[in-house]
Amino acid sequence: PFSNHAAILEEIRDCVAGKIVVDAVVPLVPPKVSLVQLPAQGSAAQIAQARLGDGVRVVSAFHHVGAAKLRAGGAVDCDVLVFGNDREARDAVIALADAIGTRGIDGGPIANSVAAEALTSVLIGVNRRYKVDGAGIRITGITGATSRAYRRNAPGSSRRKRAIRTSTARITSGIPTQLRLGSLRVKPSYDRLQNFQRD
Repeated sequence: PFSNHAAILEEIRDCVAGKIVVDAVVPLVPPKVSLVQLPAQGSAAQIAQARLGDGVRVVSAFHHVGAAKLRAGGAVDCDVLVFGNDREARDAVIALADAIGTRGIDGGPIANSVAAEALTSVLIGVNRRYKVDGAGIRITGITGATSRAYRRNAPGSSRRKRAIRTSTARITSGIPTQLRLGSLRVKPSYDRLQNFQRD
């Protein structure tokens, strides 16, 4: 929860230099979690980047995917907006989103994360009012490619293959059966990951 965000950042700060940190925290303020209440600094992701420093590549993602759906390990019918100031780090997290059964969408720099974090409260309200389990979002108008890495790099290009190998290595390295996203343990779809590796 957002109330523990600062303490977690302080705890990991010395261990994450030069690494990608995926932040899925949303600044919800109980009991009114369906009301948008953003921090003065803009967003939880911006707070994380400021606290961890420029040597850490903070990427904000997975705000709109229900925890139960992530734990189930199957395909999830929604898009994941991915934000970060480092383009390569965004591409790696887009690849991760694709590999676990969602579709990663490049949302641009970390300052834009404020929109996704605010939208989470809106979706919680939608869930309650329409009595649905885990309403998500879908970006329309994007056909074919599912991430900027695919759109930017022509199929078969050496640049695209390098990006895929790098992203795949980050996804699989040291993660035998599960991926860890914050407090969630997520079973990846290995069929998708294998297909991703072969492309």
